[in-house]
Amino acid sequence: MTELPPLVTIIILVYNGQDYLPACLESIARLTYPNFETIAVDNASTDGSVALIRQYYPHIQLIQNPRNLGFGGGNNVGLKAAQGDVMVLLNQDTVVDTRWLTELVNTIQNDPTIGIAGCKIYNADGQTLQHAGAYLLPNALSGHVGRDEPDHGQYDQLHDVEYVTGAALAVTRQVIDYCGLLDPGYYPAYYEEADLCFSARRMGFRVIYVPSATVVHHETVSSGGISSAYLYRYHKNRLRFVIKNFNWPDLKQKFAKFELDWLRYHKPPGNNLPLLKAYLYNLFTLPATLTARRRYQPTGQPISGSKRALSPNNNRVEIPSSAPKLSSLAPTAPQLLKREINTMISDRNQKRILILGGCPLPFENQLKTYSVGLRTWQLTEPLLKDGHEVCLVASRLLYQYPAGTKPVEKTVNSNFTYYSVDNALFEGTDFVQTIHNEIQPDCIVAANSFPSYIAAGLHTECPLWADLNGHLMTEAQSAAHAFDDDHYLDHFLAYEKRVVQRADIFSTSGQPQRYATLGELGLLKRLNKKTAGYTFVHTIPNAVDPVVYHPTKPVIRGYKATDTDFVVLWSGGYNTWADIDTLFTGLEMAMAHHPSIIFVSTGGAIKGHDEVTYPQFQSRVKNSPYRHRFHLCDWVPREDVPNYFLEADVGVNVDKDTLEGVLGTRTRIYDWTKAALPTLTTNICELTQIMTREKICYTIPLNDPDALCERLLYLADHRDELKACGQRARDYFFSQLTFEQTTMPLRQWVQQPHHAPDWRPTPLKPELAPVDLSHQELLGRLQEQERLTHHLYEQVTTLNQALNDIRATRWWKLATAYWSVGAWSKENFKRSNKR
Repeated sequence: MTELPPLVTIIILVYNGQDYLPACLESIARLTYPNFETIAVDNASTDGSVALIRQYYPHIQLIQNPRNLGFGGGNNVGLKAAQGDVMVLLNQDTVVDTRWLTELVNTIQNDPTIGIAGCKIYNADGQTLQHAGAYLLPNALSGHVGRDEPDHGQYDQLHDVEYVTGAALAVTRQVIDYCGLLDPGYYPAYYEEADLCFSARRMGFRVIYVPSATVVHHETVSSGGISSAYLYRYHKNRLRFVIKNFNWPDLKQKFAKFELDWLRYHKPPGNNLPLLKAYLYNLFTLPATLTARRRYQPTGQPISGSKRALSPNNNRVEIPSSAPKLSSLAPTAPQLLKREINTMISDRNQKRILILGGCPLPFENQLKTYSVGLRTWQLTEPLLKDGHEVCLVASRLLYQYPAGTKPVEKTVNSNFTYYSVDNALFEGTDFVQTIHNEIQPDCIVAANSFPSYIAAGLHTECPLWADLNGHLMTEAQSAAHAFDDDHYLDHFLAYEKRVVQRADIFSTSGQPQRYATLGELGLLKRLNKKTAGYTFVHTIPNAVDPVVYHPTKPVIRGYKATDTDFVVLWSGGYNTWADIDTLFTGLEMAMAHHPSIIFVSTGGAIKGHDEVTYPQFQSRVKNSPYRHRFHLCDWVPREDVPNYFLEADVGVNVDKDTLEGVLGTRTRIYDWTKAALPTLTTNICELTQIMTREKICYTIPLNDPDALCERLLYLADHRDELKACGQRARDYFFSQLTFEQTTMPLRQWVQQPHHAPDWRPTPLKPELAPVDLSHQELLGRLQEQERLTHHLYEQVTTLNQALNDIRATRWWKLATAYWSVGAWSKENFKRSNKR
């Protein structure tokens, strides 16, 4: 005999909804889920709702309340009568998809830590979104993710949220047992579901948004729309929620500050009378709210026994890959009323983001531009264009700034704050931690491996996106091989391990590195039951800013080569992966056969990283019979570099056969394509494989100087073909590899940043990179710890002073007096009764 899946109770709170109930109940009748019951709780309707249910839906259990108990009280009646292991609160003005309940239950079954699940909810048109999860601002103003946005799949990922709307909310019996029923103190409505979700999260349950469970909601049918009465009820319950749920430090540090800013800069809709009444109401009901604060704190003790454990079994209904849109199910209805509440709050699609990265950035007037700065700006600029408030803290690459540069240089421009920070100060983390604490970001984005390592060590509960642009351990292997020293491995491993343990989501430069990162996550046991189905790693290819280069002055022709010479260009550093043997031998062979071939180099040694490879190449050139045709310009001023691209005939890139090359990319090729400079490269990384497929580059095998020679000779005699290839490459890069397109996964995540499913608030113990400190350095570290201890002492003193300031305020004294009188009266009443 086939075992039925868990019993589900659908609770529909009814109040004067006869025009919408038929569509709602008919959609429930079409559900594919095989095991559910429906309870309709009538809140003293005055229309024909009760008669309609009795006449046409006699199979539905109907409970009539003698009076309107509000949203919380009415639903509590249904929750007490429910027999299911899962209870679903469903508004009367909704229409559900046939797979809606199946999707909710299967998601809950897949993870026993899930306590509450919400749905993707559409407006009445069935196309624009009404709810994809919900959030609260620091003063508890509420909002829905994706509100009134067309659904293009931007919120199709299952993830944790702060809370979900009660219009369609599934809750397990375990949550009700441990956290209690809805708080009726929010009568008649608003904030009950937020209160329940916060209680569940405090008990360790997850609150999940399930995008495959879809609903159409007509909204404001029972509440009557926006009015002064609505605004009063909304703010009354908002303030009650704050007093009941916020911890005391947050009341002053976050709530009070944000509330004052909101009142100052965002004038509430209508007149201020409803808000004033809400403040007065909460002042005089403060003792009762404080009592509720204690009474409704989750105890962890079951109220009633659970009927059946919700765990995966072999009989659960299969989960589809996608859910259908509901436009065909939506009944005809009046135009949905606009929610003026959206004007009460700032647009929370605009987030406050802390970005950690590297500099110099591309627009800075420094001698060199490295991939770390390019990548940082690739992730930063689209977020700025999206309107987010961005604070970028960038670590300066060693030796790239003039001596005497200030340790910190701050630039502020509109919604962009940029800190250019000395590397040692950045690595110490105190500075970054201070900036983090000041701005209180919604999320952290770290561009490149070292900034990700610093971000992973911060004391924060912010969601973290770690961009691993290049695989660190394969780079360590290349360095170890080049310098014949394995001590790099432990150093880089400590970096990588901390990041992979802590970050909530990752990006890599290509699919090969994505698979490598997934392997690291597996080794650290993060590929577990909680993260099954979760997209841990996204691919963000490197990109180009589509700005066409224009010549400013001649740099090659007429100086190092004639107009008819064939100029082969190398640009950028000579890194550990560069195969200088193949490069030099192939060039020498080609020069022997073709007198017009000239080699120009605009890069050099990478100070502090690889100062060996370039001198070796210089030595080879110095002893060559063709040394007069090798022009090693070393590092040239950054503003002159595009002129070299524009005057050269082909850019050459030659890799060693390394895993770093397989998992990484070559950012110099992106620079060449902006100038339509054709590329001749070894075909090792994903980028060159894509370019080969699109026929927008020329490739040679690894370790093959003969092939390099042959290709150079061919290209020197087919310059028109070569030029056309460079133009096609630029067209492709400008259309397919822009900042905005490549960063789409990051931009979507930032709209609703969230932790990975296995995240826990307990911070990980940081892994320290191995160090070899002198006595003086150890003394410096000790002094730094003493300074930090003193700083913490000052913070505690400040908090105590803030608490004393609160106690000195009039409203606190009034509330204390009110409470004392109430307690005294209650005690006297008890004594008089005893007599």
